[in-house]
Amino acid sequence: MDFGVAGGAGGSEEAARRVRVRFTTKLGPPLRVPSAPLAVPSNLTRMGLSEIVNLLLENGTSAEHETQPFDFLIDGELIRLPLEEFLLAKGISAAVAPRKQQDPCLHDDWVSSVDGSNPRCISFIYIS
Repeated sequence: MDFGVAGGAGGSEEAARRVRVRFTTKLGPPLRVPSAPLAVPSNLTRMGLSEIVNLLLENGTSAEHETQPFDFLIDGELIRLPLEEFLLAKGISAAVAPRKQQDPCLHDDWVSSVDGSNPRCISFIYIS
């Protein structure tokens, strides 16, 4: 499973945090789901992830799919905590998606340079 953290819209910050996942398997077609990334709540556990996979399997087949729990691995380790807790506990970093685009901030100054060397902030240098 590939992942990345994405910000969600509305609600509290915790409820808004999402993790971008991509489900992959070595198993055959009856248990394969589309490989497109999905943004899921960061507080999902194994059972929540299983619900998503089961829904994807139900929607992707014409045959009756029997719901079942699945195990999920990140870097070869079974997930037994909510996704965000697992990532933090294992020291696995994920890129944080940019916030939802807001209206531009109009100003009369020119931006002469942007410094992104500090991972915690971006500095703008203005010339008036």
